[in-house]
Amino acid sequence: MNAEEVLARKPWLLPFLYAILQGVEARAGPLSKALGVKRQVAKAALRELAKIGALEGYSLKRELAEWLERQSIAVKGRRALWRKGQTYVLAVARRNRVSIYTLPADLVDKVETLLKSCEEVSAADAASTLGCSPLAASRALQVLIVLGKVKRVGRLYRYA
Repeated sequence: MNAEEVLARKPWLLPFLYAILQGVEARAGPLSKALGVKRQVAKAALRELAKIGALEGYSLKRELAEWLERQSIAVKGRRALWRKGQTYVLAVARRNRVSIYTLPADLVDKVETLLKSCEEVSAADAASTLGCSPLAASRALQVLIVLGKVKRVGRLYRYA
């Protein structure tokens, strides 16, 4: 199984892979501290990474590290974003779990276009304008925040 198949099947590993790529030691303590997750979550990720053969000692295998560097991955705080074709995969590291959200790239583009035309917009306003659910609009805005294109001010979002 190659790296892309692994991430496509288990996208919750993305924050852990990226943290190890950035120099965090592939051990439960350092990983849990770096990502702000419980040790059990970090241990589960390390078990999965060992099971698929992604680790070499306390770091990533060279081929996997090179593949990750070629990917369009953005990270901001506890959020990691990976663009896979016409889909964005947003991984949010929470204390007890890693939540995964997928969004079509065209929805993110529509929200970005809307923000360029308006000074500020809320997630609910973006949803009503675009005819999508408020949750989808909110996730698209989160993607734009990770990409560094949008700033959040209270309940409003501004194009940066």
